[in-house]
Amino acid sequence: MRWIKIALLFLGGTTLLCMLLLAIVLATFDNNDYKRLLTRAVMKYSGYQLIIEGPFSLDLSMEPSLSASTIRLEDVTGKTPPPITQIGKFEIKVALLPLLSRTVLIKNLLIDDATIFWTIDEDRLIKTRERSRIKTASDINLPILEKVTLRNINVNISGQETYDQTKIIISHFSIDDERDTGTLHIKSNGTVDSEKYLIDGQIGTLTKILDKTAPYPVEIALKTANLDLKVSGTIDEYVEGEGLNIDVSVEEADLSNILKVVGVDIPELGHLNLNGTITGSVEAPGFSDFNMAISGGNNVEFSAKGSAANLISGDGTNIAISGSSSNRD
Repeated sequence: MRWIKIALLFLGGTTLLCMLLLAIVLATFDNNDYKRLLTRAVMKYSGYQLIIEGPFSLDLSMEPSLSASTIRLEDVTGKTPPPITQIGKFEIKVALLPLLSRTVLIKNLLIDDATIFWTIDEDRLIKTRERSRIKTASDINLPILEKVTLRNINVNISGQETYDQTKIIISHFSIDDERDTGTLHIKSNGTVDSEKYLIDGQIGTLTKILDKTAPYPVEIALKTANLDLKVSGTIDEYVEGEGLNIDVSVEEADLSNILKVVGVDIPELGHLNLNGTITGSVEAPGFSDFNMAISGGNNVEFSAKGSAANLISGDGTNIAISGSSSNRD
């Protein structure tokens, strides 16, 4: 047993020495050195060239922060455009200690004037779903957000096999404990293809995440001229994403409006009314008390009721579907 203790002491001492040497080396770096390291890392791991034309600052501490302005991403190969082409201003601060328990605690996140392009690739979505089936709960830890501010974010969504494009402009989005009430308020406004939307809601703070005696509360409402979506309920274990008990209700004047956002262009389908409860976990979400009705479009009536134990794998799915059509053609 003595040699095991010696080996462990040697390993611990070597690790501590390497960390000390790394700290000394990093202490000699300035912001320009950090910027060069960051651009090289982005090129190596993503294949995109990162260009930072504005001020850059990196503060290394127990709550490290990074700030950069006038940022561009370019594809040097000319084959695949980057998902994010530009950011006017970016700031982030995280806490290091929670990372030891695989928890990402974002103390502050600020993004201004960003342009995002998202192409919906069916093959990639299928592969993503396949990978998600073999993940374990330890692979998925939901990030904890203390303060988030997004301003003037342009999101362009298009299908891989269609030229139709949905344009979303997030004029303002914020998560913040505005009046130190112990509740994080969520507010957002913007447009989806020129149609205005509003988001209003509230979630629990870090204190409520750490409080294991009560579930984590969630309440969010999204409104547009034709859509009314409400999400409210609790999560037993927020960080692990387990114990979901969230009621969802959706009312849309025409279901085809929602499908167009994800690049599916279908003629008028009719009024959508959907409600149910999301259960299970982020890894394997389920749906209970599911009720959906589509009516008033092209003389077609459609309804579905039931439940699903796992929406990703399809296990435990029990849904009854009925429909009718008054169109003789």
